[in-house]
Formats: sequence, C-alpha cells, structure tokens
Amino acid sequence: MTTITNAQICDAIRNARQRREIGEDMAALVAGIDAITAVLEAQSHEPAFGLAGIQQFSWSWTRVLFSYGDPDIRYIGARFVIHIRTY
Repeated sequence: MTTITNAQICDAIRNARQRREIGEDMAALVAGIDAITAVLEAQSHEPAFGLAGIQQFSWSWTRVLFSYGDPDIRYIGARFVIHIRTY
C-alpha cells in the first residue's frame, strides 16, 4: 500500500479542476477517495493523528451526487463522516 501524506492530499484538492466527462470525474474521485482513506486507515495506532487527547476515532464514506449552481446538474462525489471523541 502506498502512503500518501496530508500535503499530497491538499495539493490534489488545490489543483482540482472541472472535468468534461464522467470518466474523468470518476478517475479523480477514485484517486481522492484512495488518498483520504489511506490517511484515515493509517490512524489505526493510538494516538490517532498523533494527538494524545483523542479517545476514540471512527470514520465512514459514501458516494453521493452534489448539486452545484444549476440544481438539475448533478456531480458525483464522496462524503466522508469523521467522528473524533476527545477528553
């Protein structure tokens, strides 16, 4: 498994652009999901994210369709839900 850093994820988001075809959207989406899940899965050892105050950490993701601008045009995306319990 390839390790992807937070900086690489930020660079990918910063360099995001609108694509012309659904195939391009899917390729970008899959790469983004892989990058984010790699970082989240790497948090299996405590303390999560290197922060001693985190007691519990869980996450999930799902594919979703987003509207942006025109409500009749939908864009494929992913929604990540991250739960962090601190003390």
